[in-house]
Amino acid sequence: QGLNPTTVTVNACDGSWHIINGVSDTVHLTSSDSSAYLPPNMAMVNGTATFSGANGVLFQSTGSITVTAADVTSATVTNTATSAAVTISN
Repeated sequence: QGLNPTTVTVNACDGSWHIINGVSDTVHLTSSDSSAYLPPNMAMVNGTATFSGANGVLFQSTGSITVTAADVTSATVTNTATSAAVTISN
């Protein structure tokens, strides 16, 4: 909590969970931890965006927390996905 950024990887996938190469959409992250420090939006490279290090998610709360990724390339959000809950403790 509050010490080390967590790496979050977002993949653009087809209906069979294969990564779709060539996708360069922009990803925006939100979290159920309303106090989390979230990185700026990131463009995918070949269907993947990895938020890590200084661009990782820095949780500030403890408990069961999720991260949601949204595709914000178009004027409206076209796709969102929420992670499984992870437990953050001191």
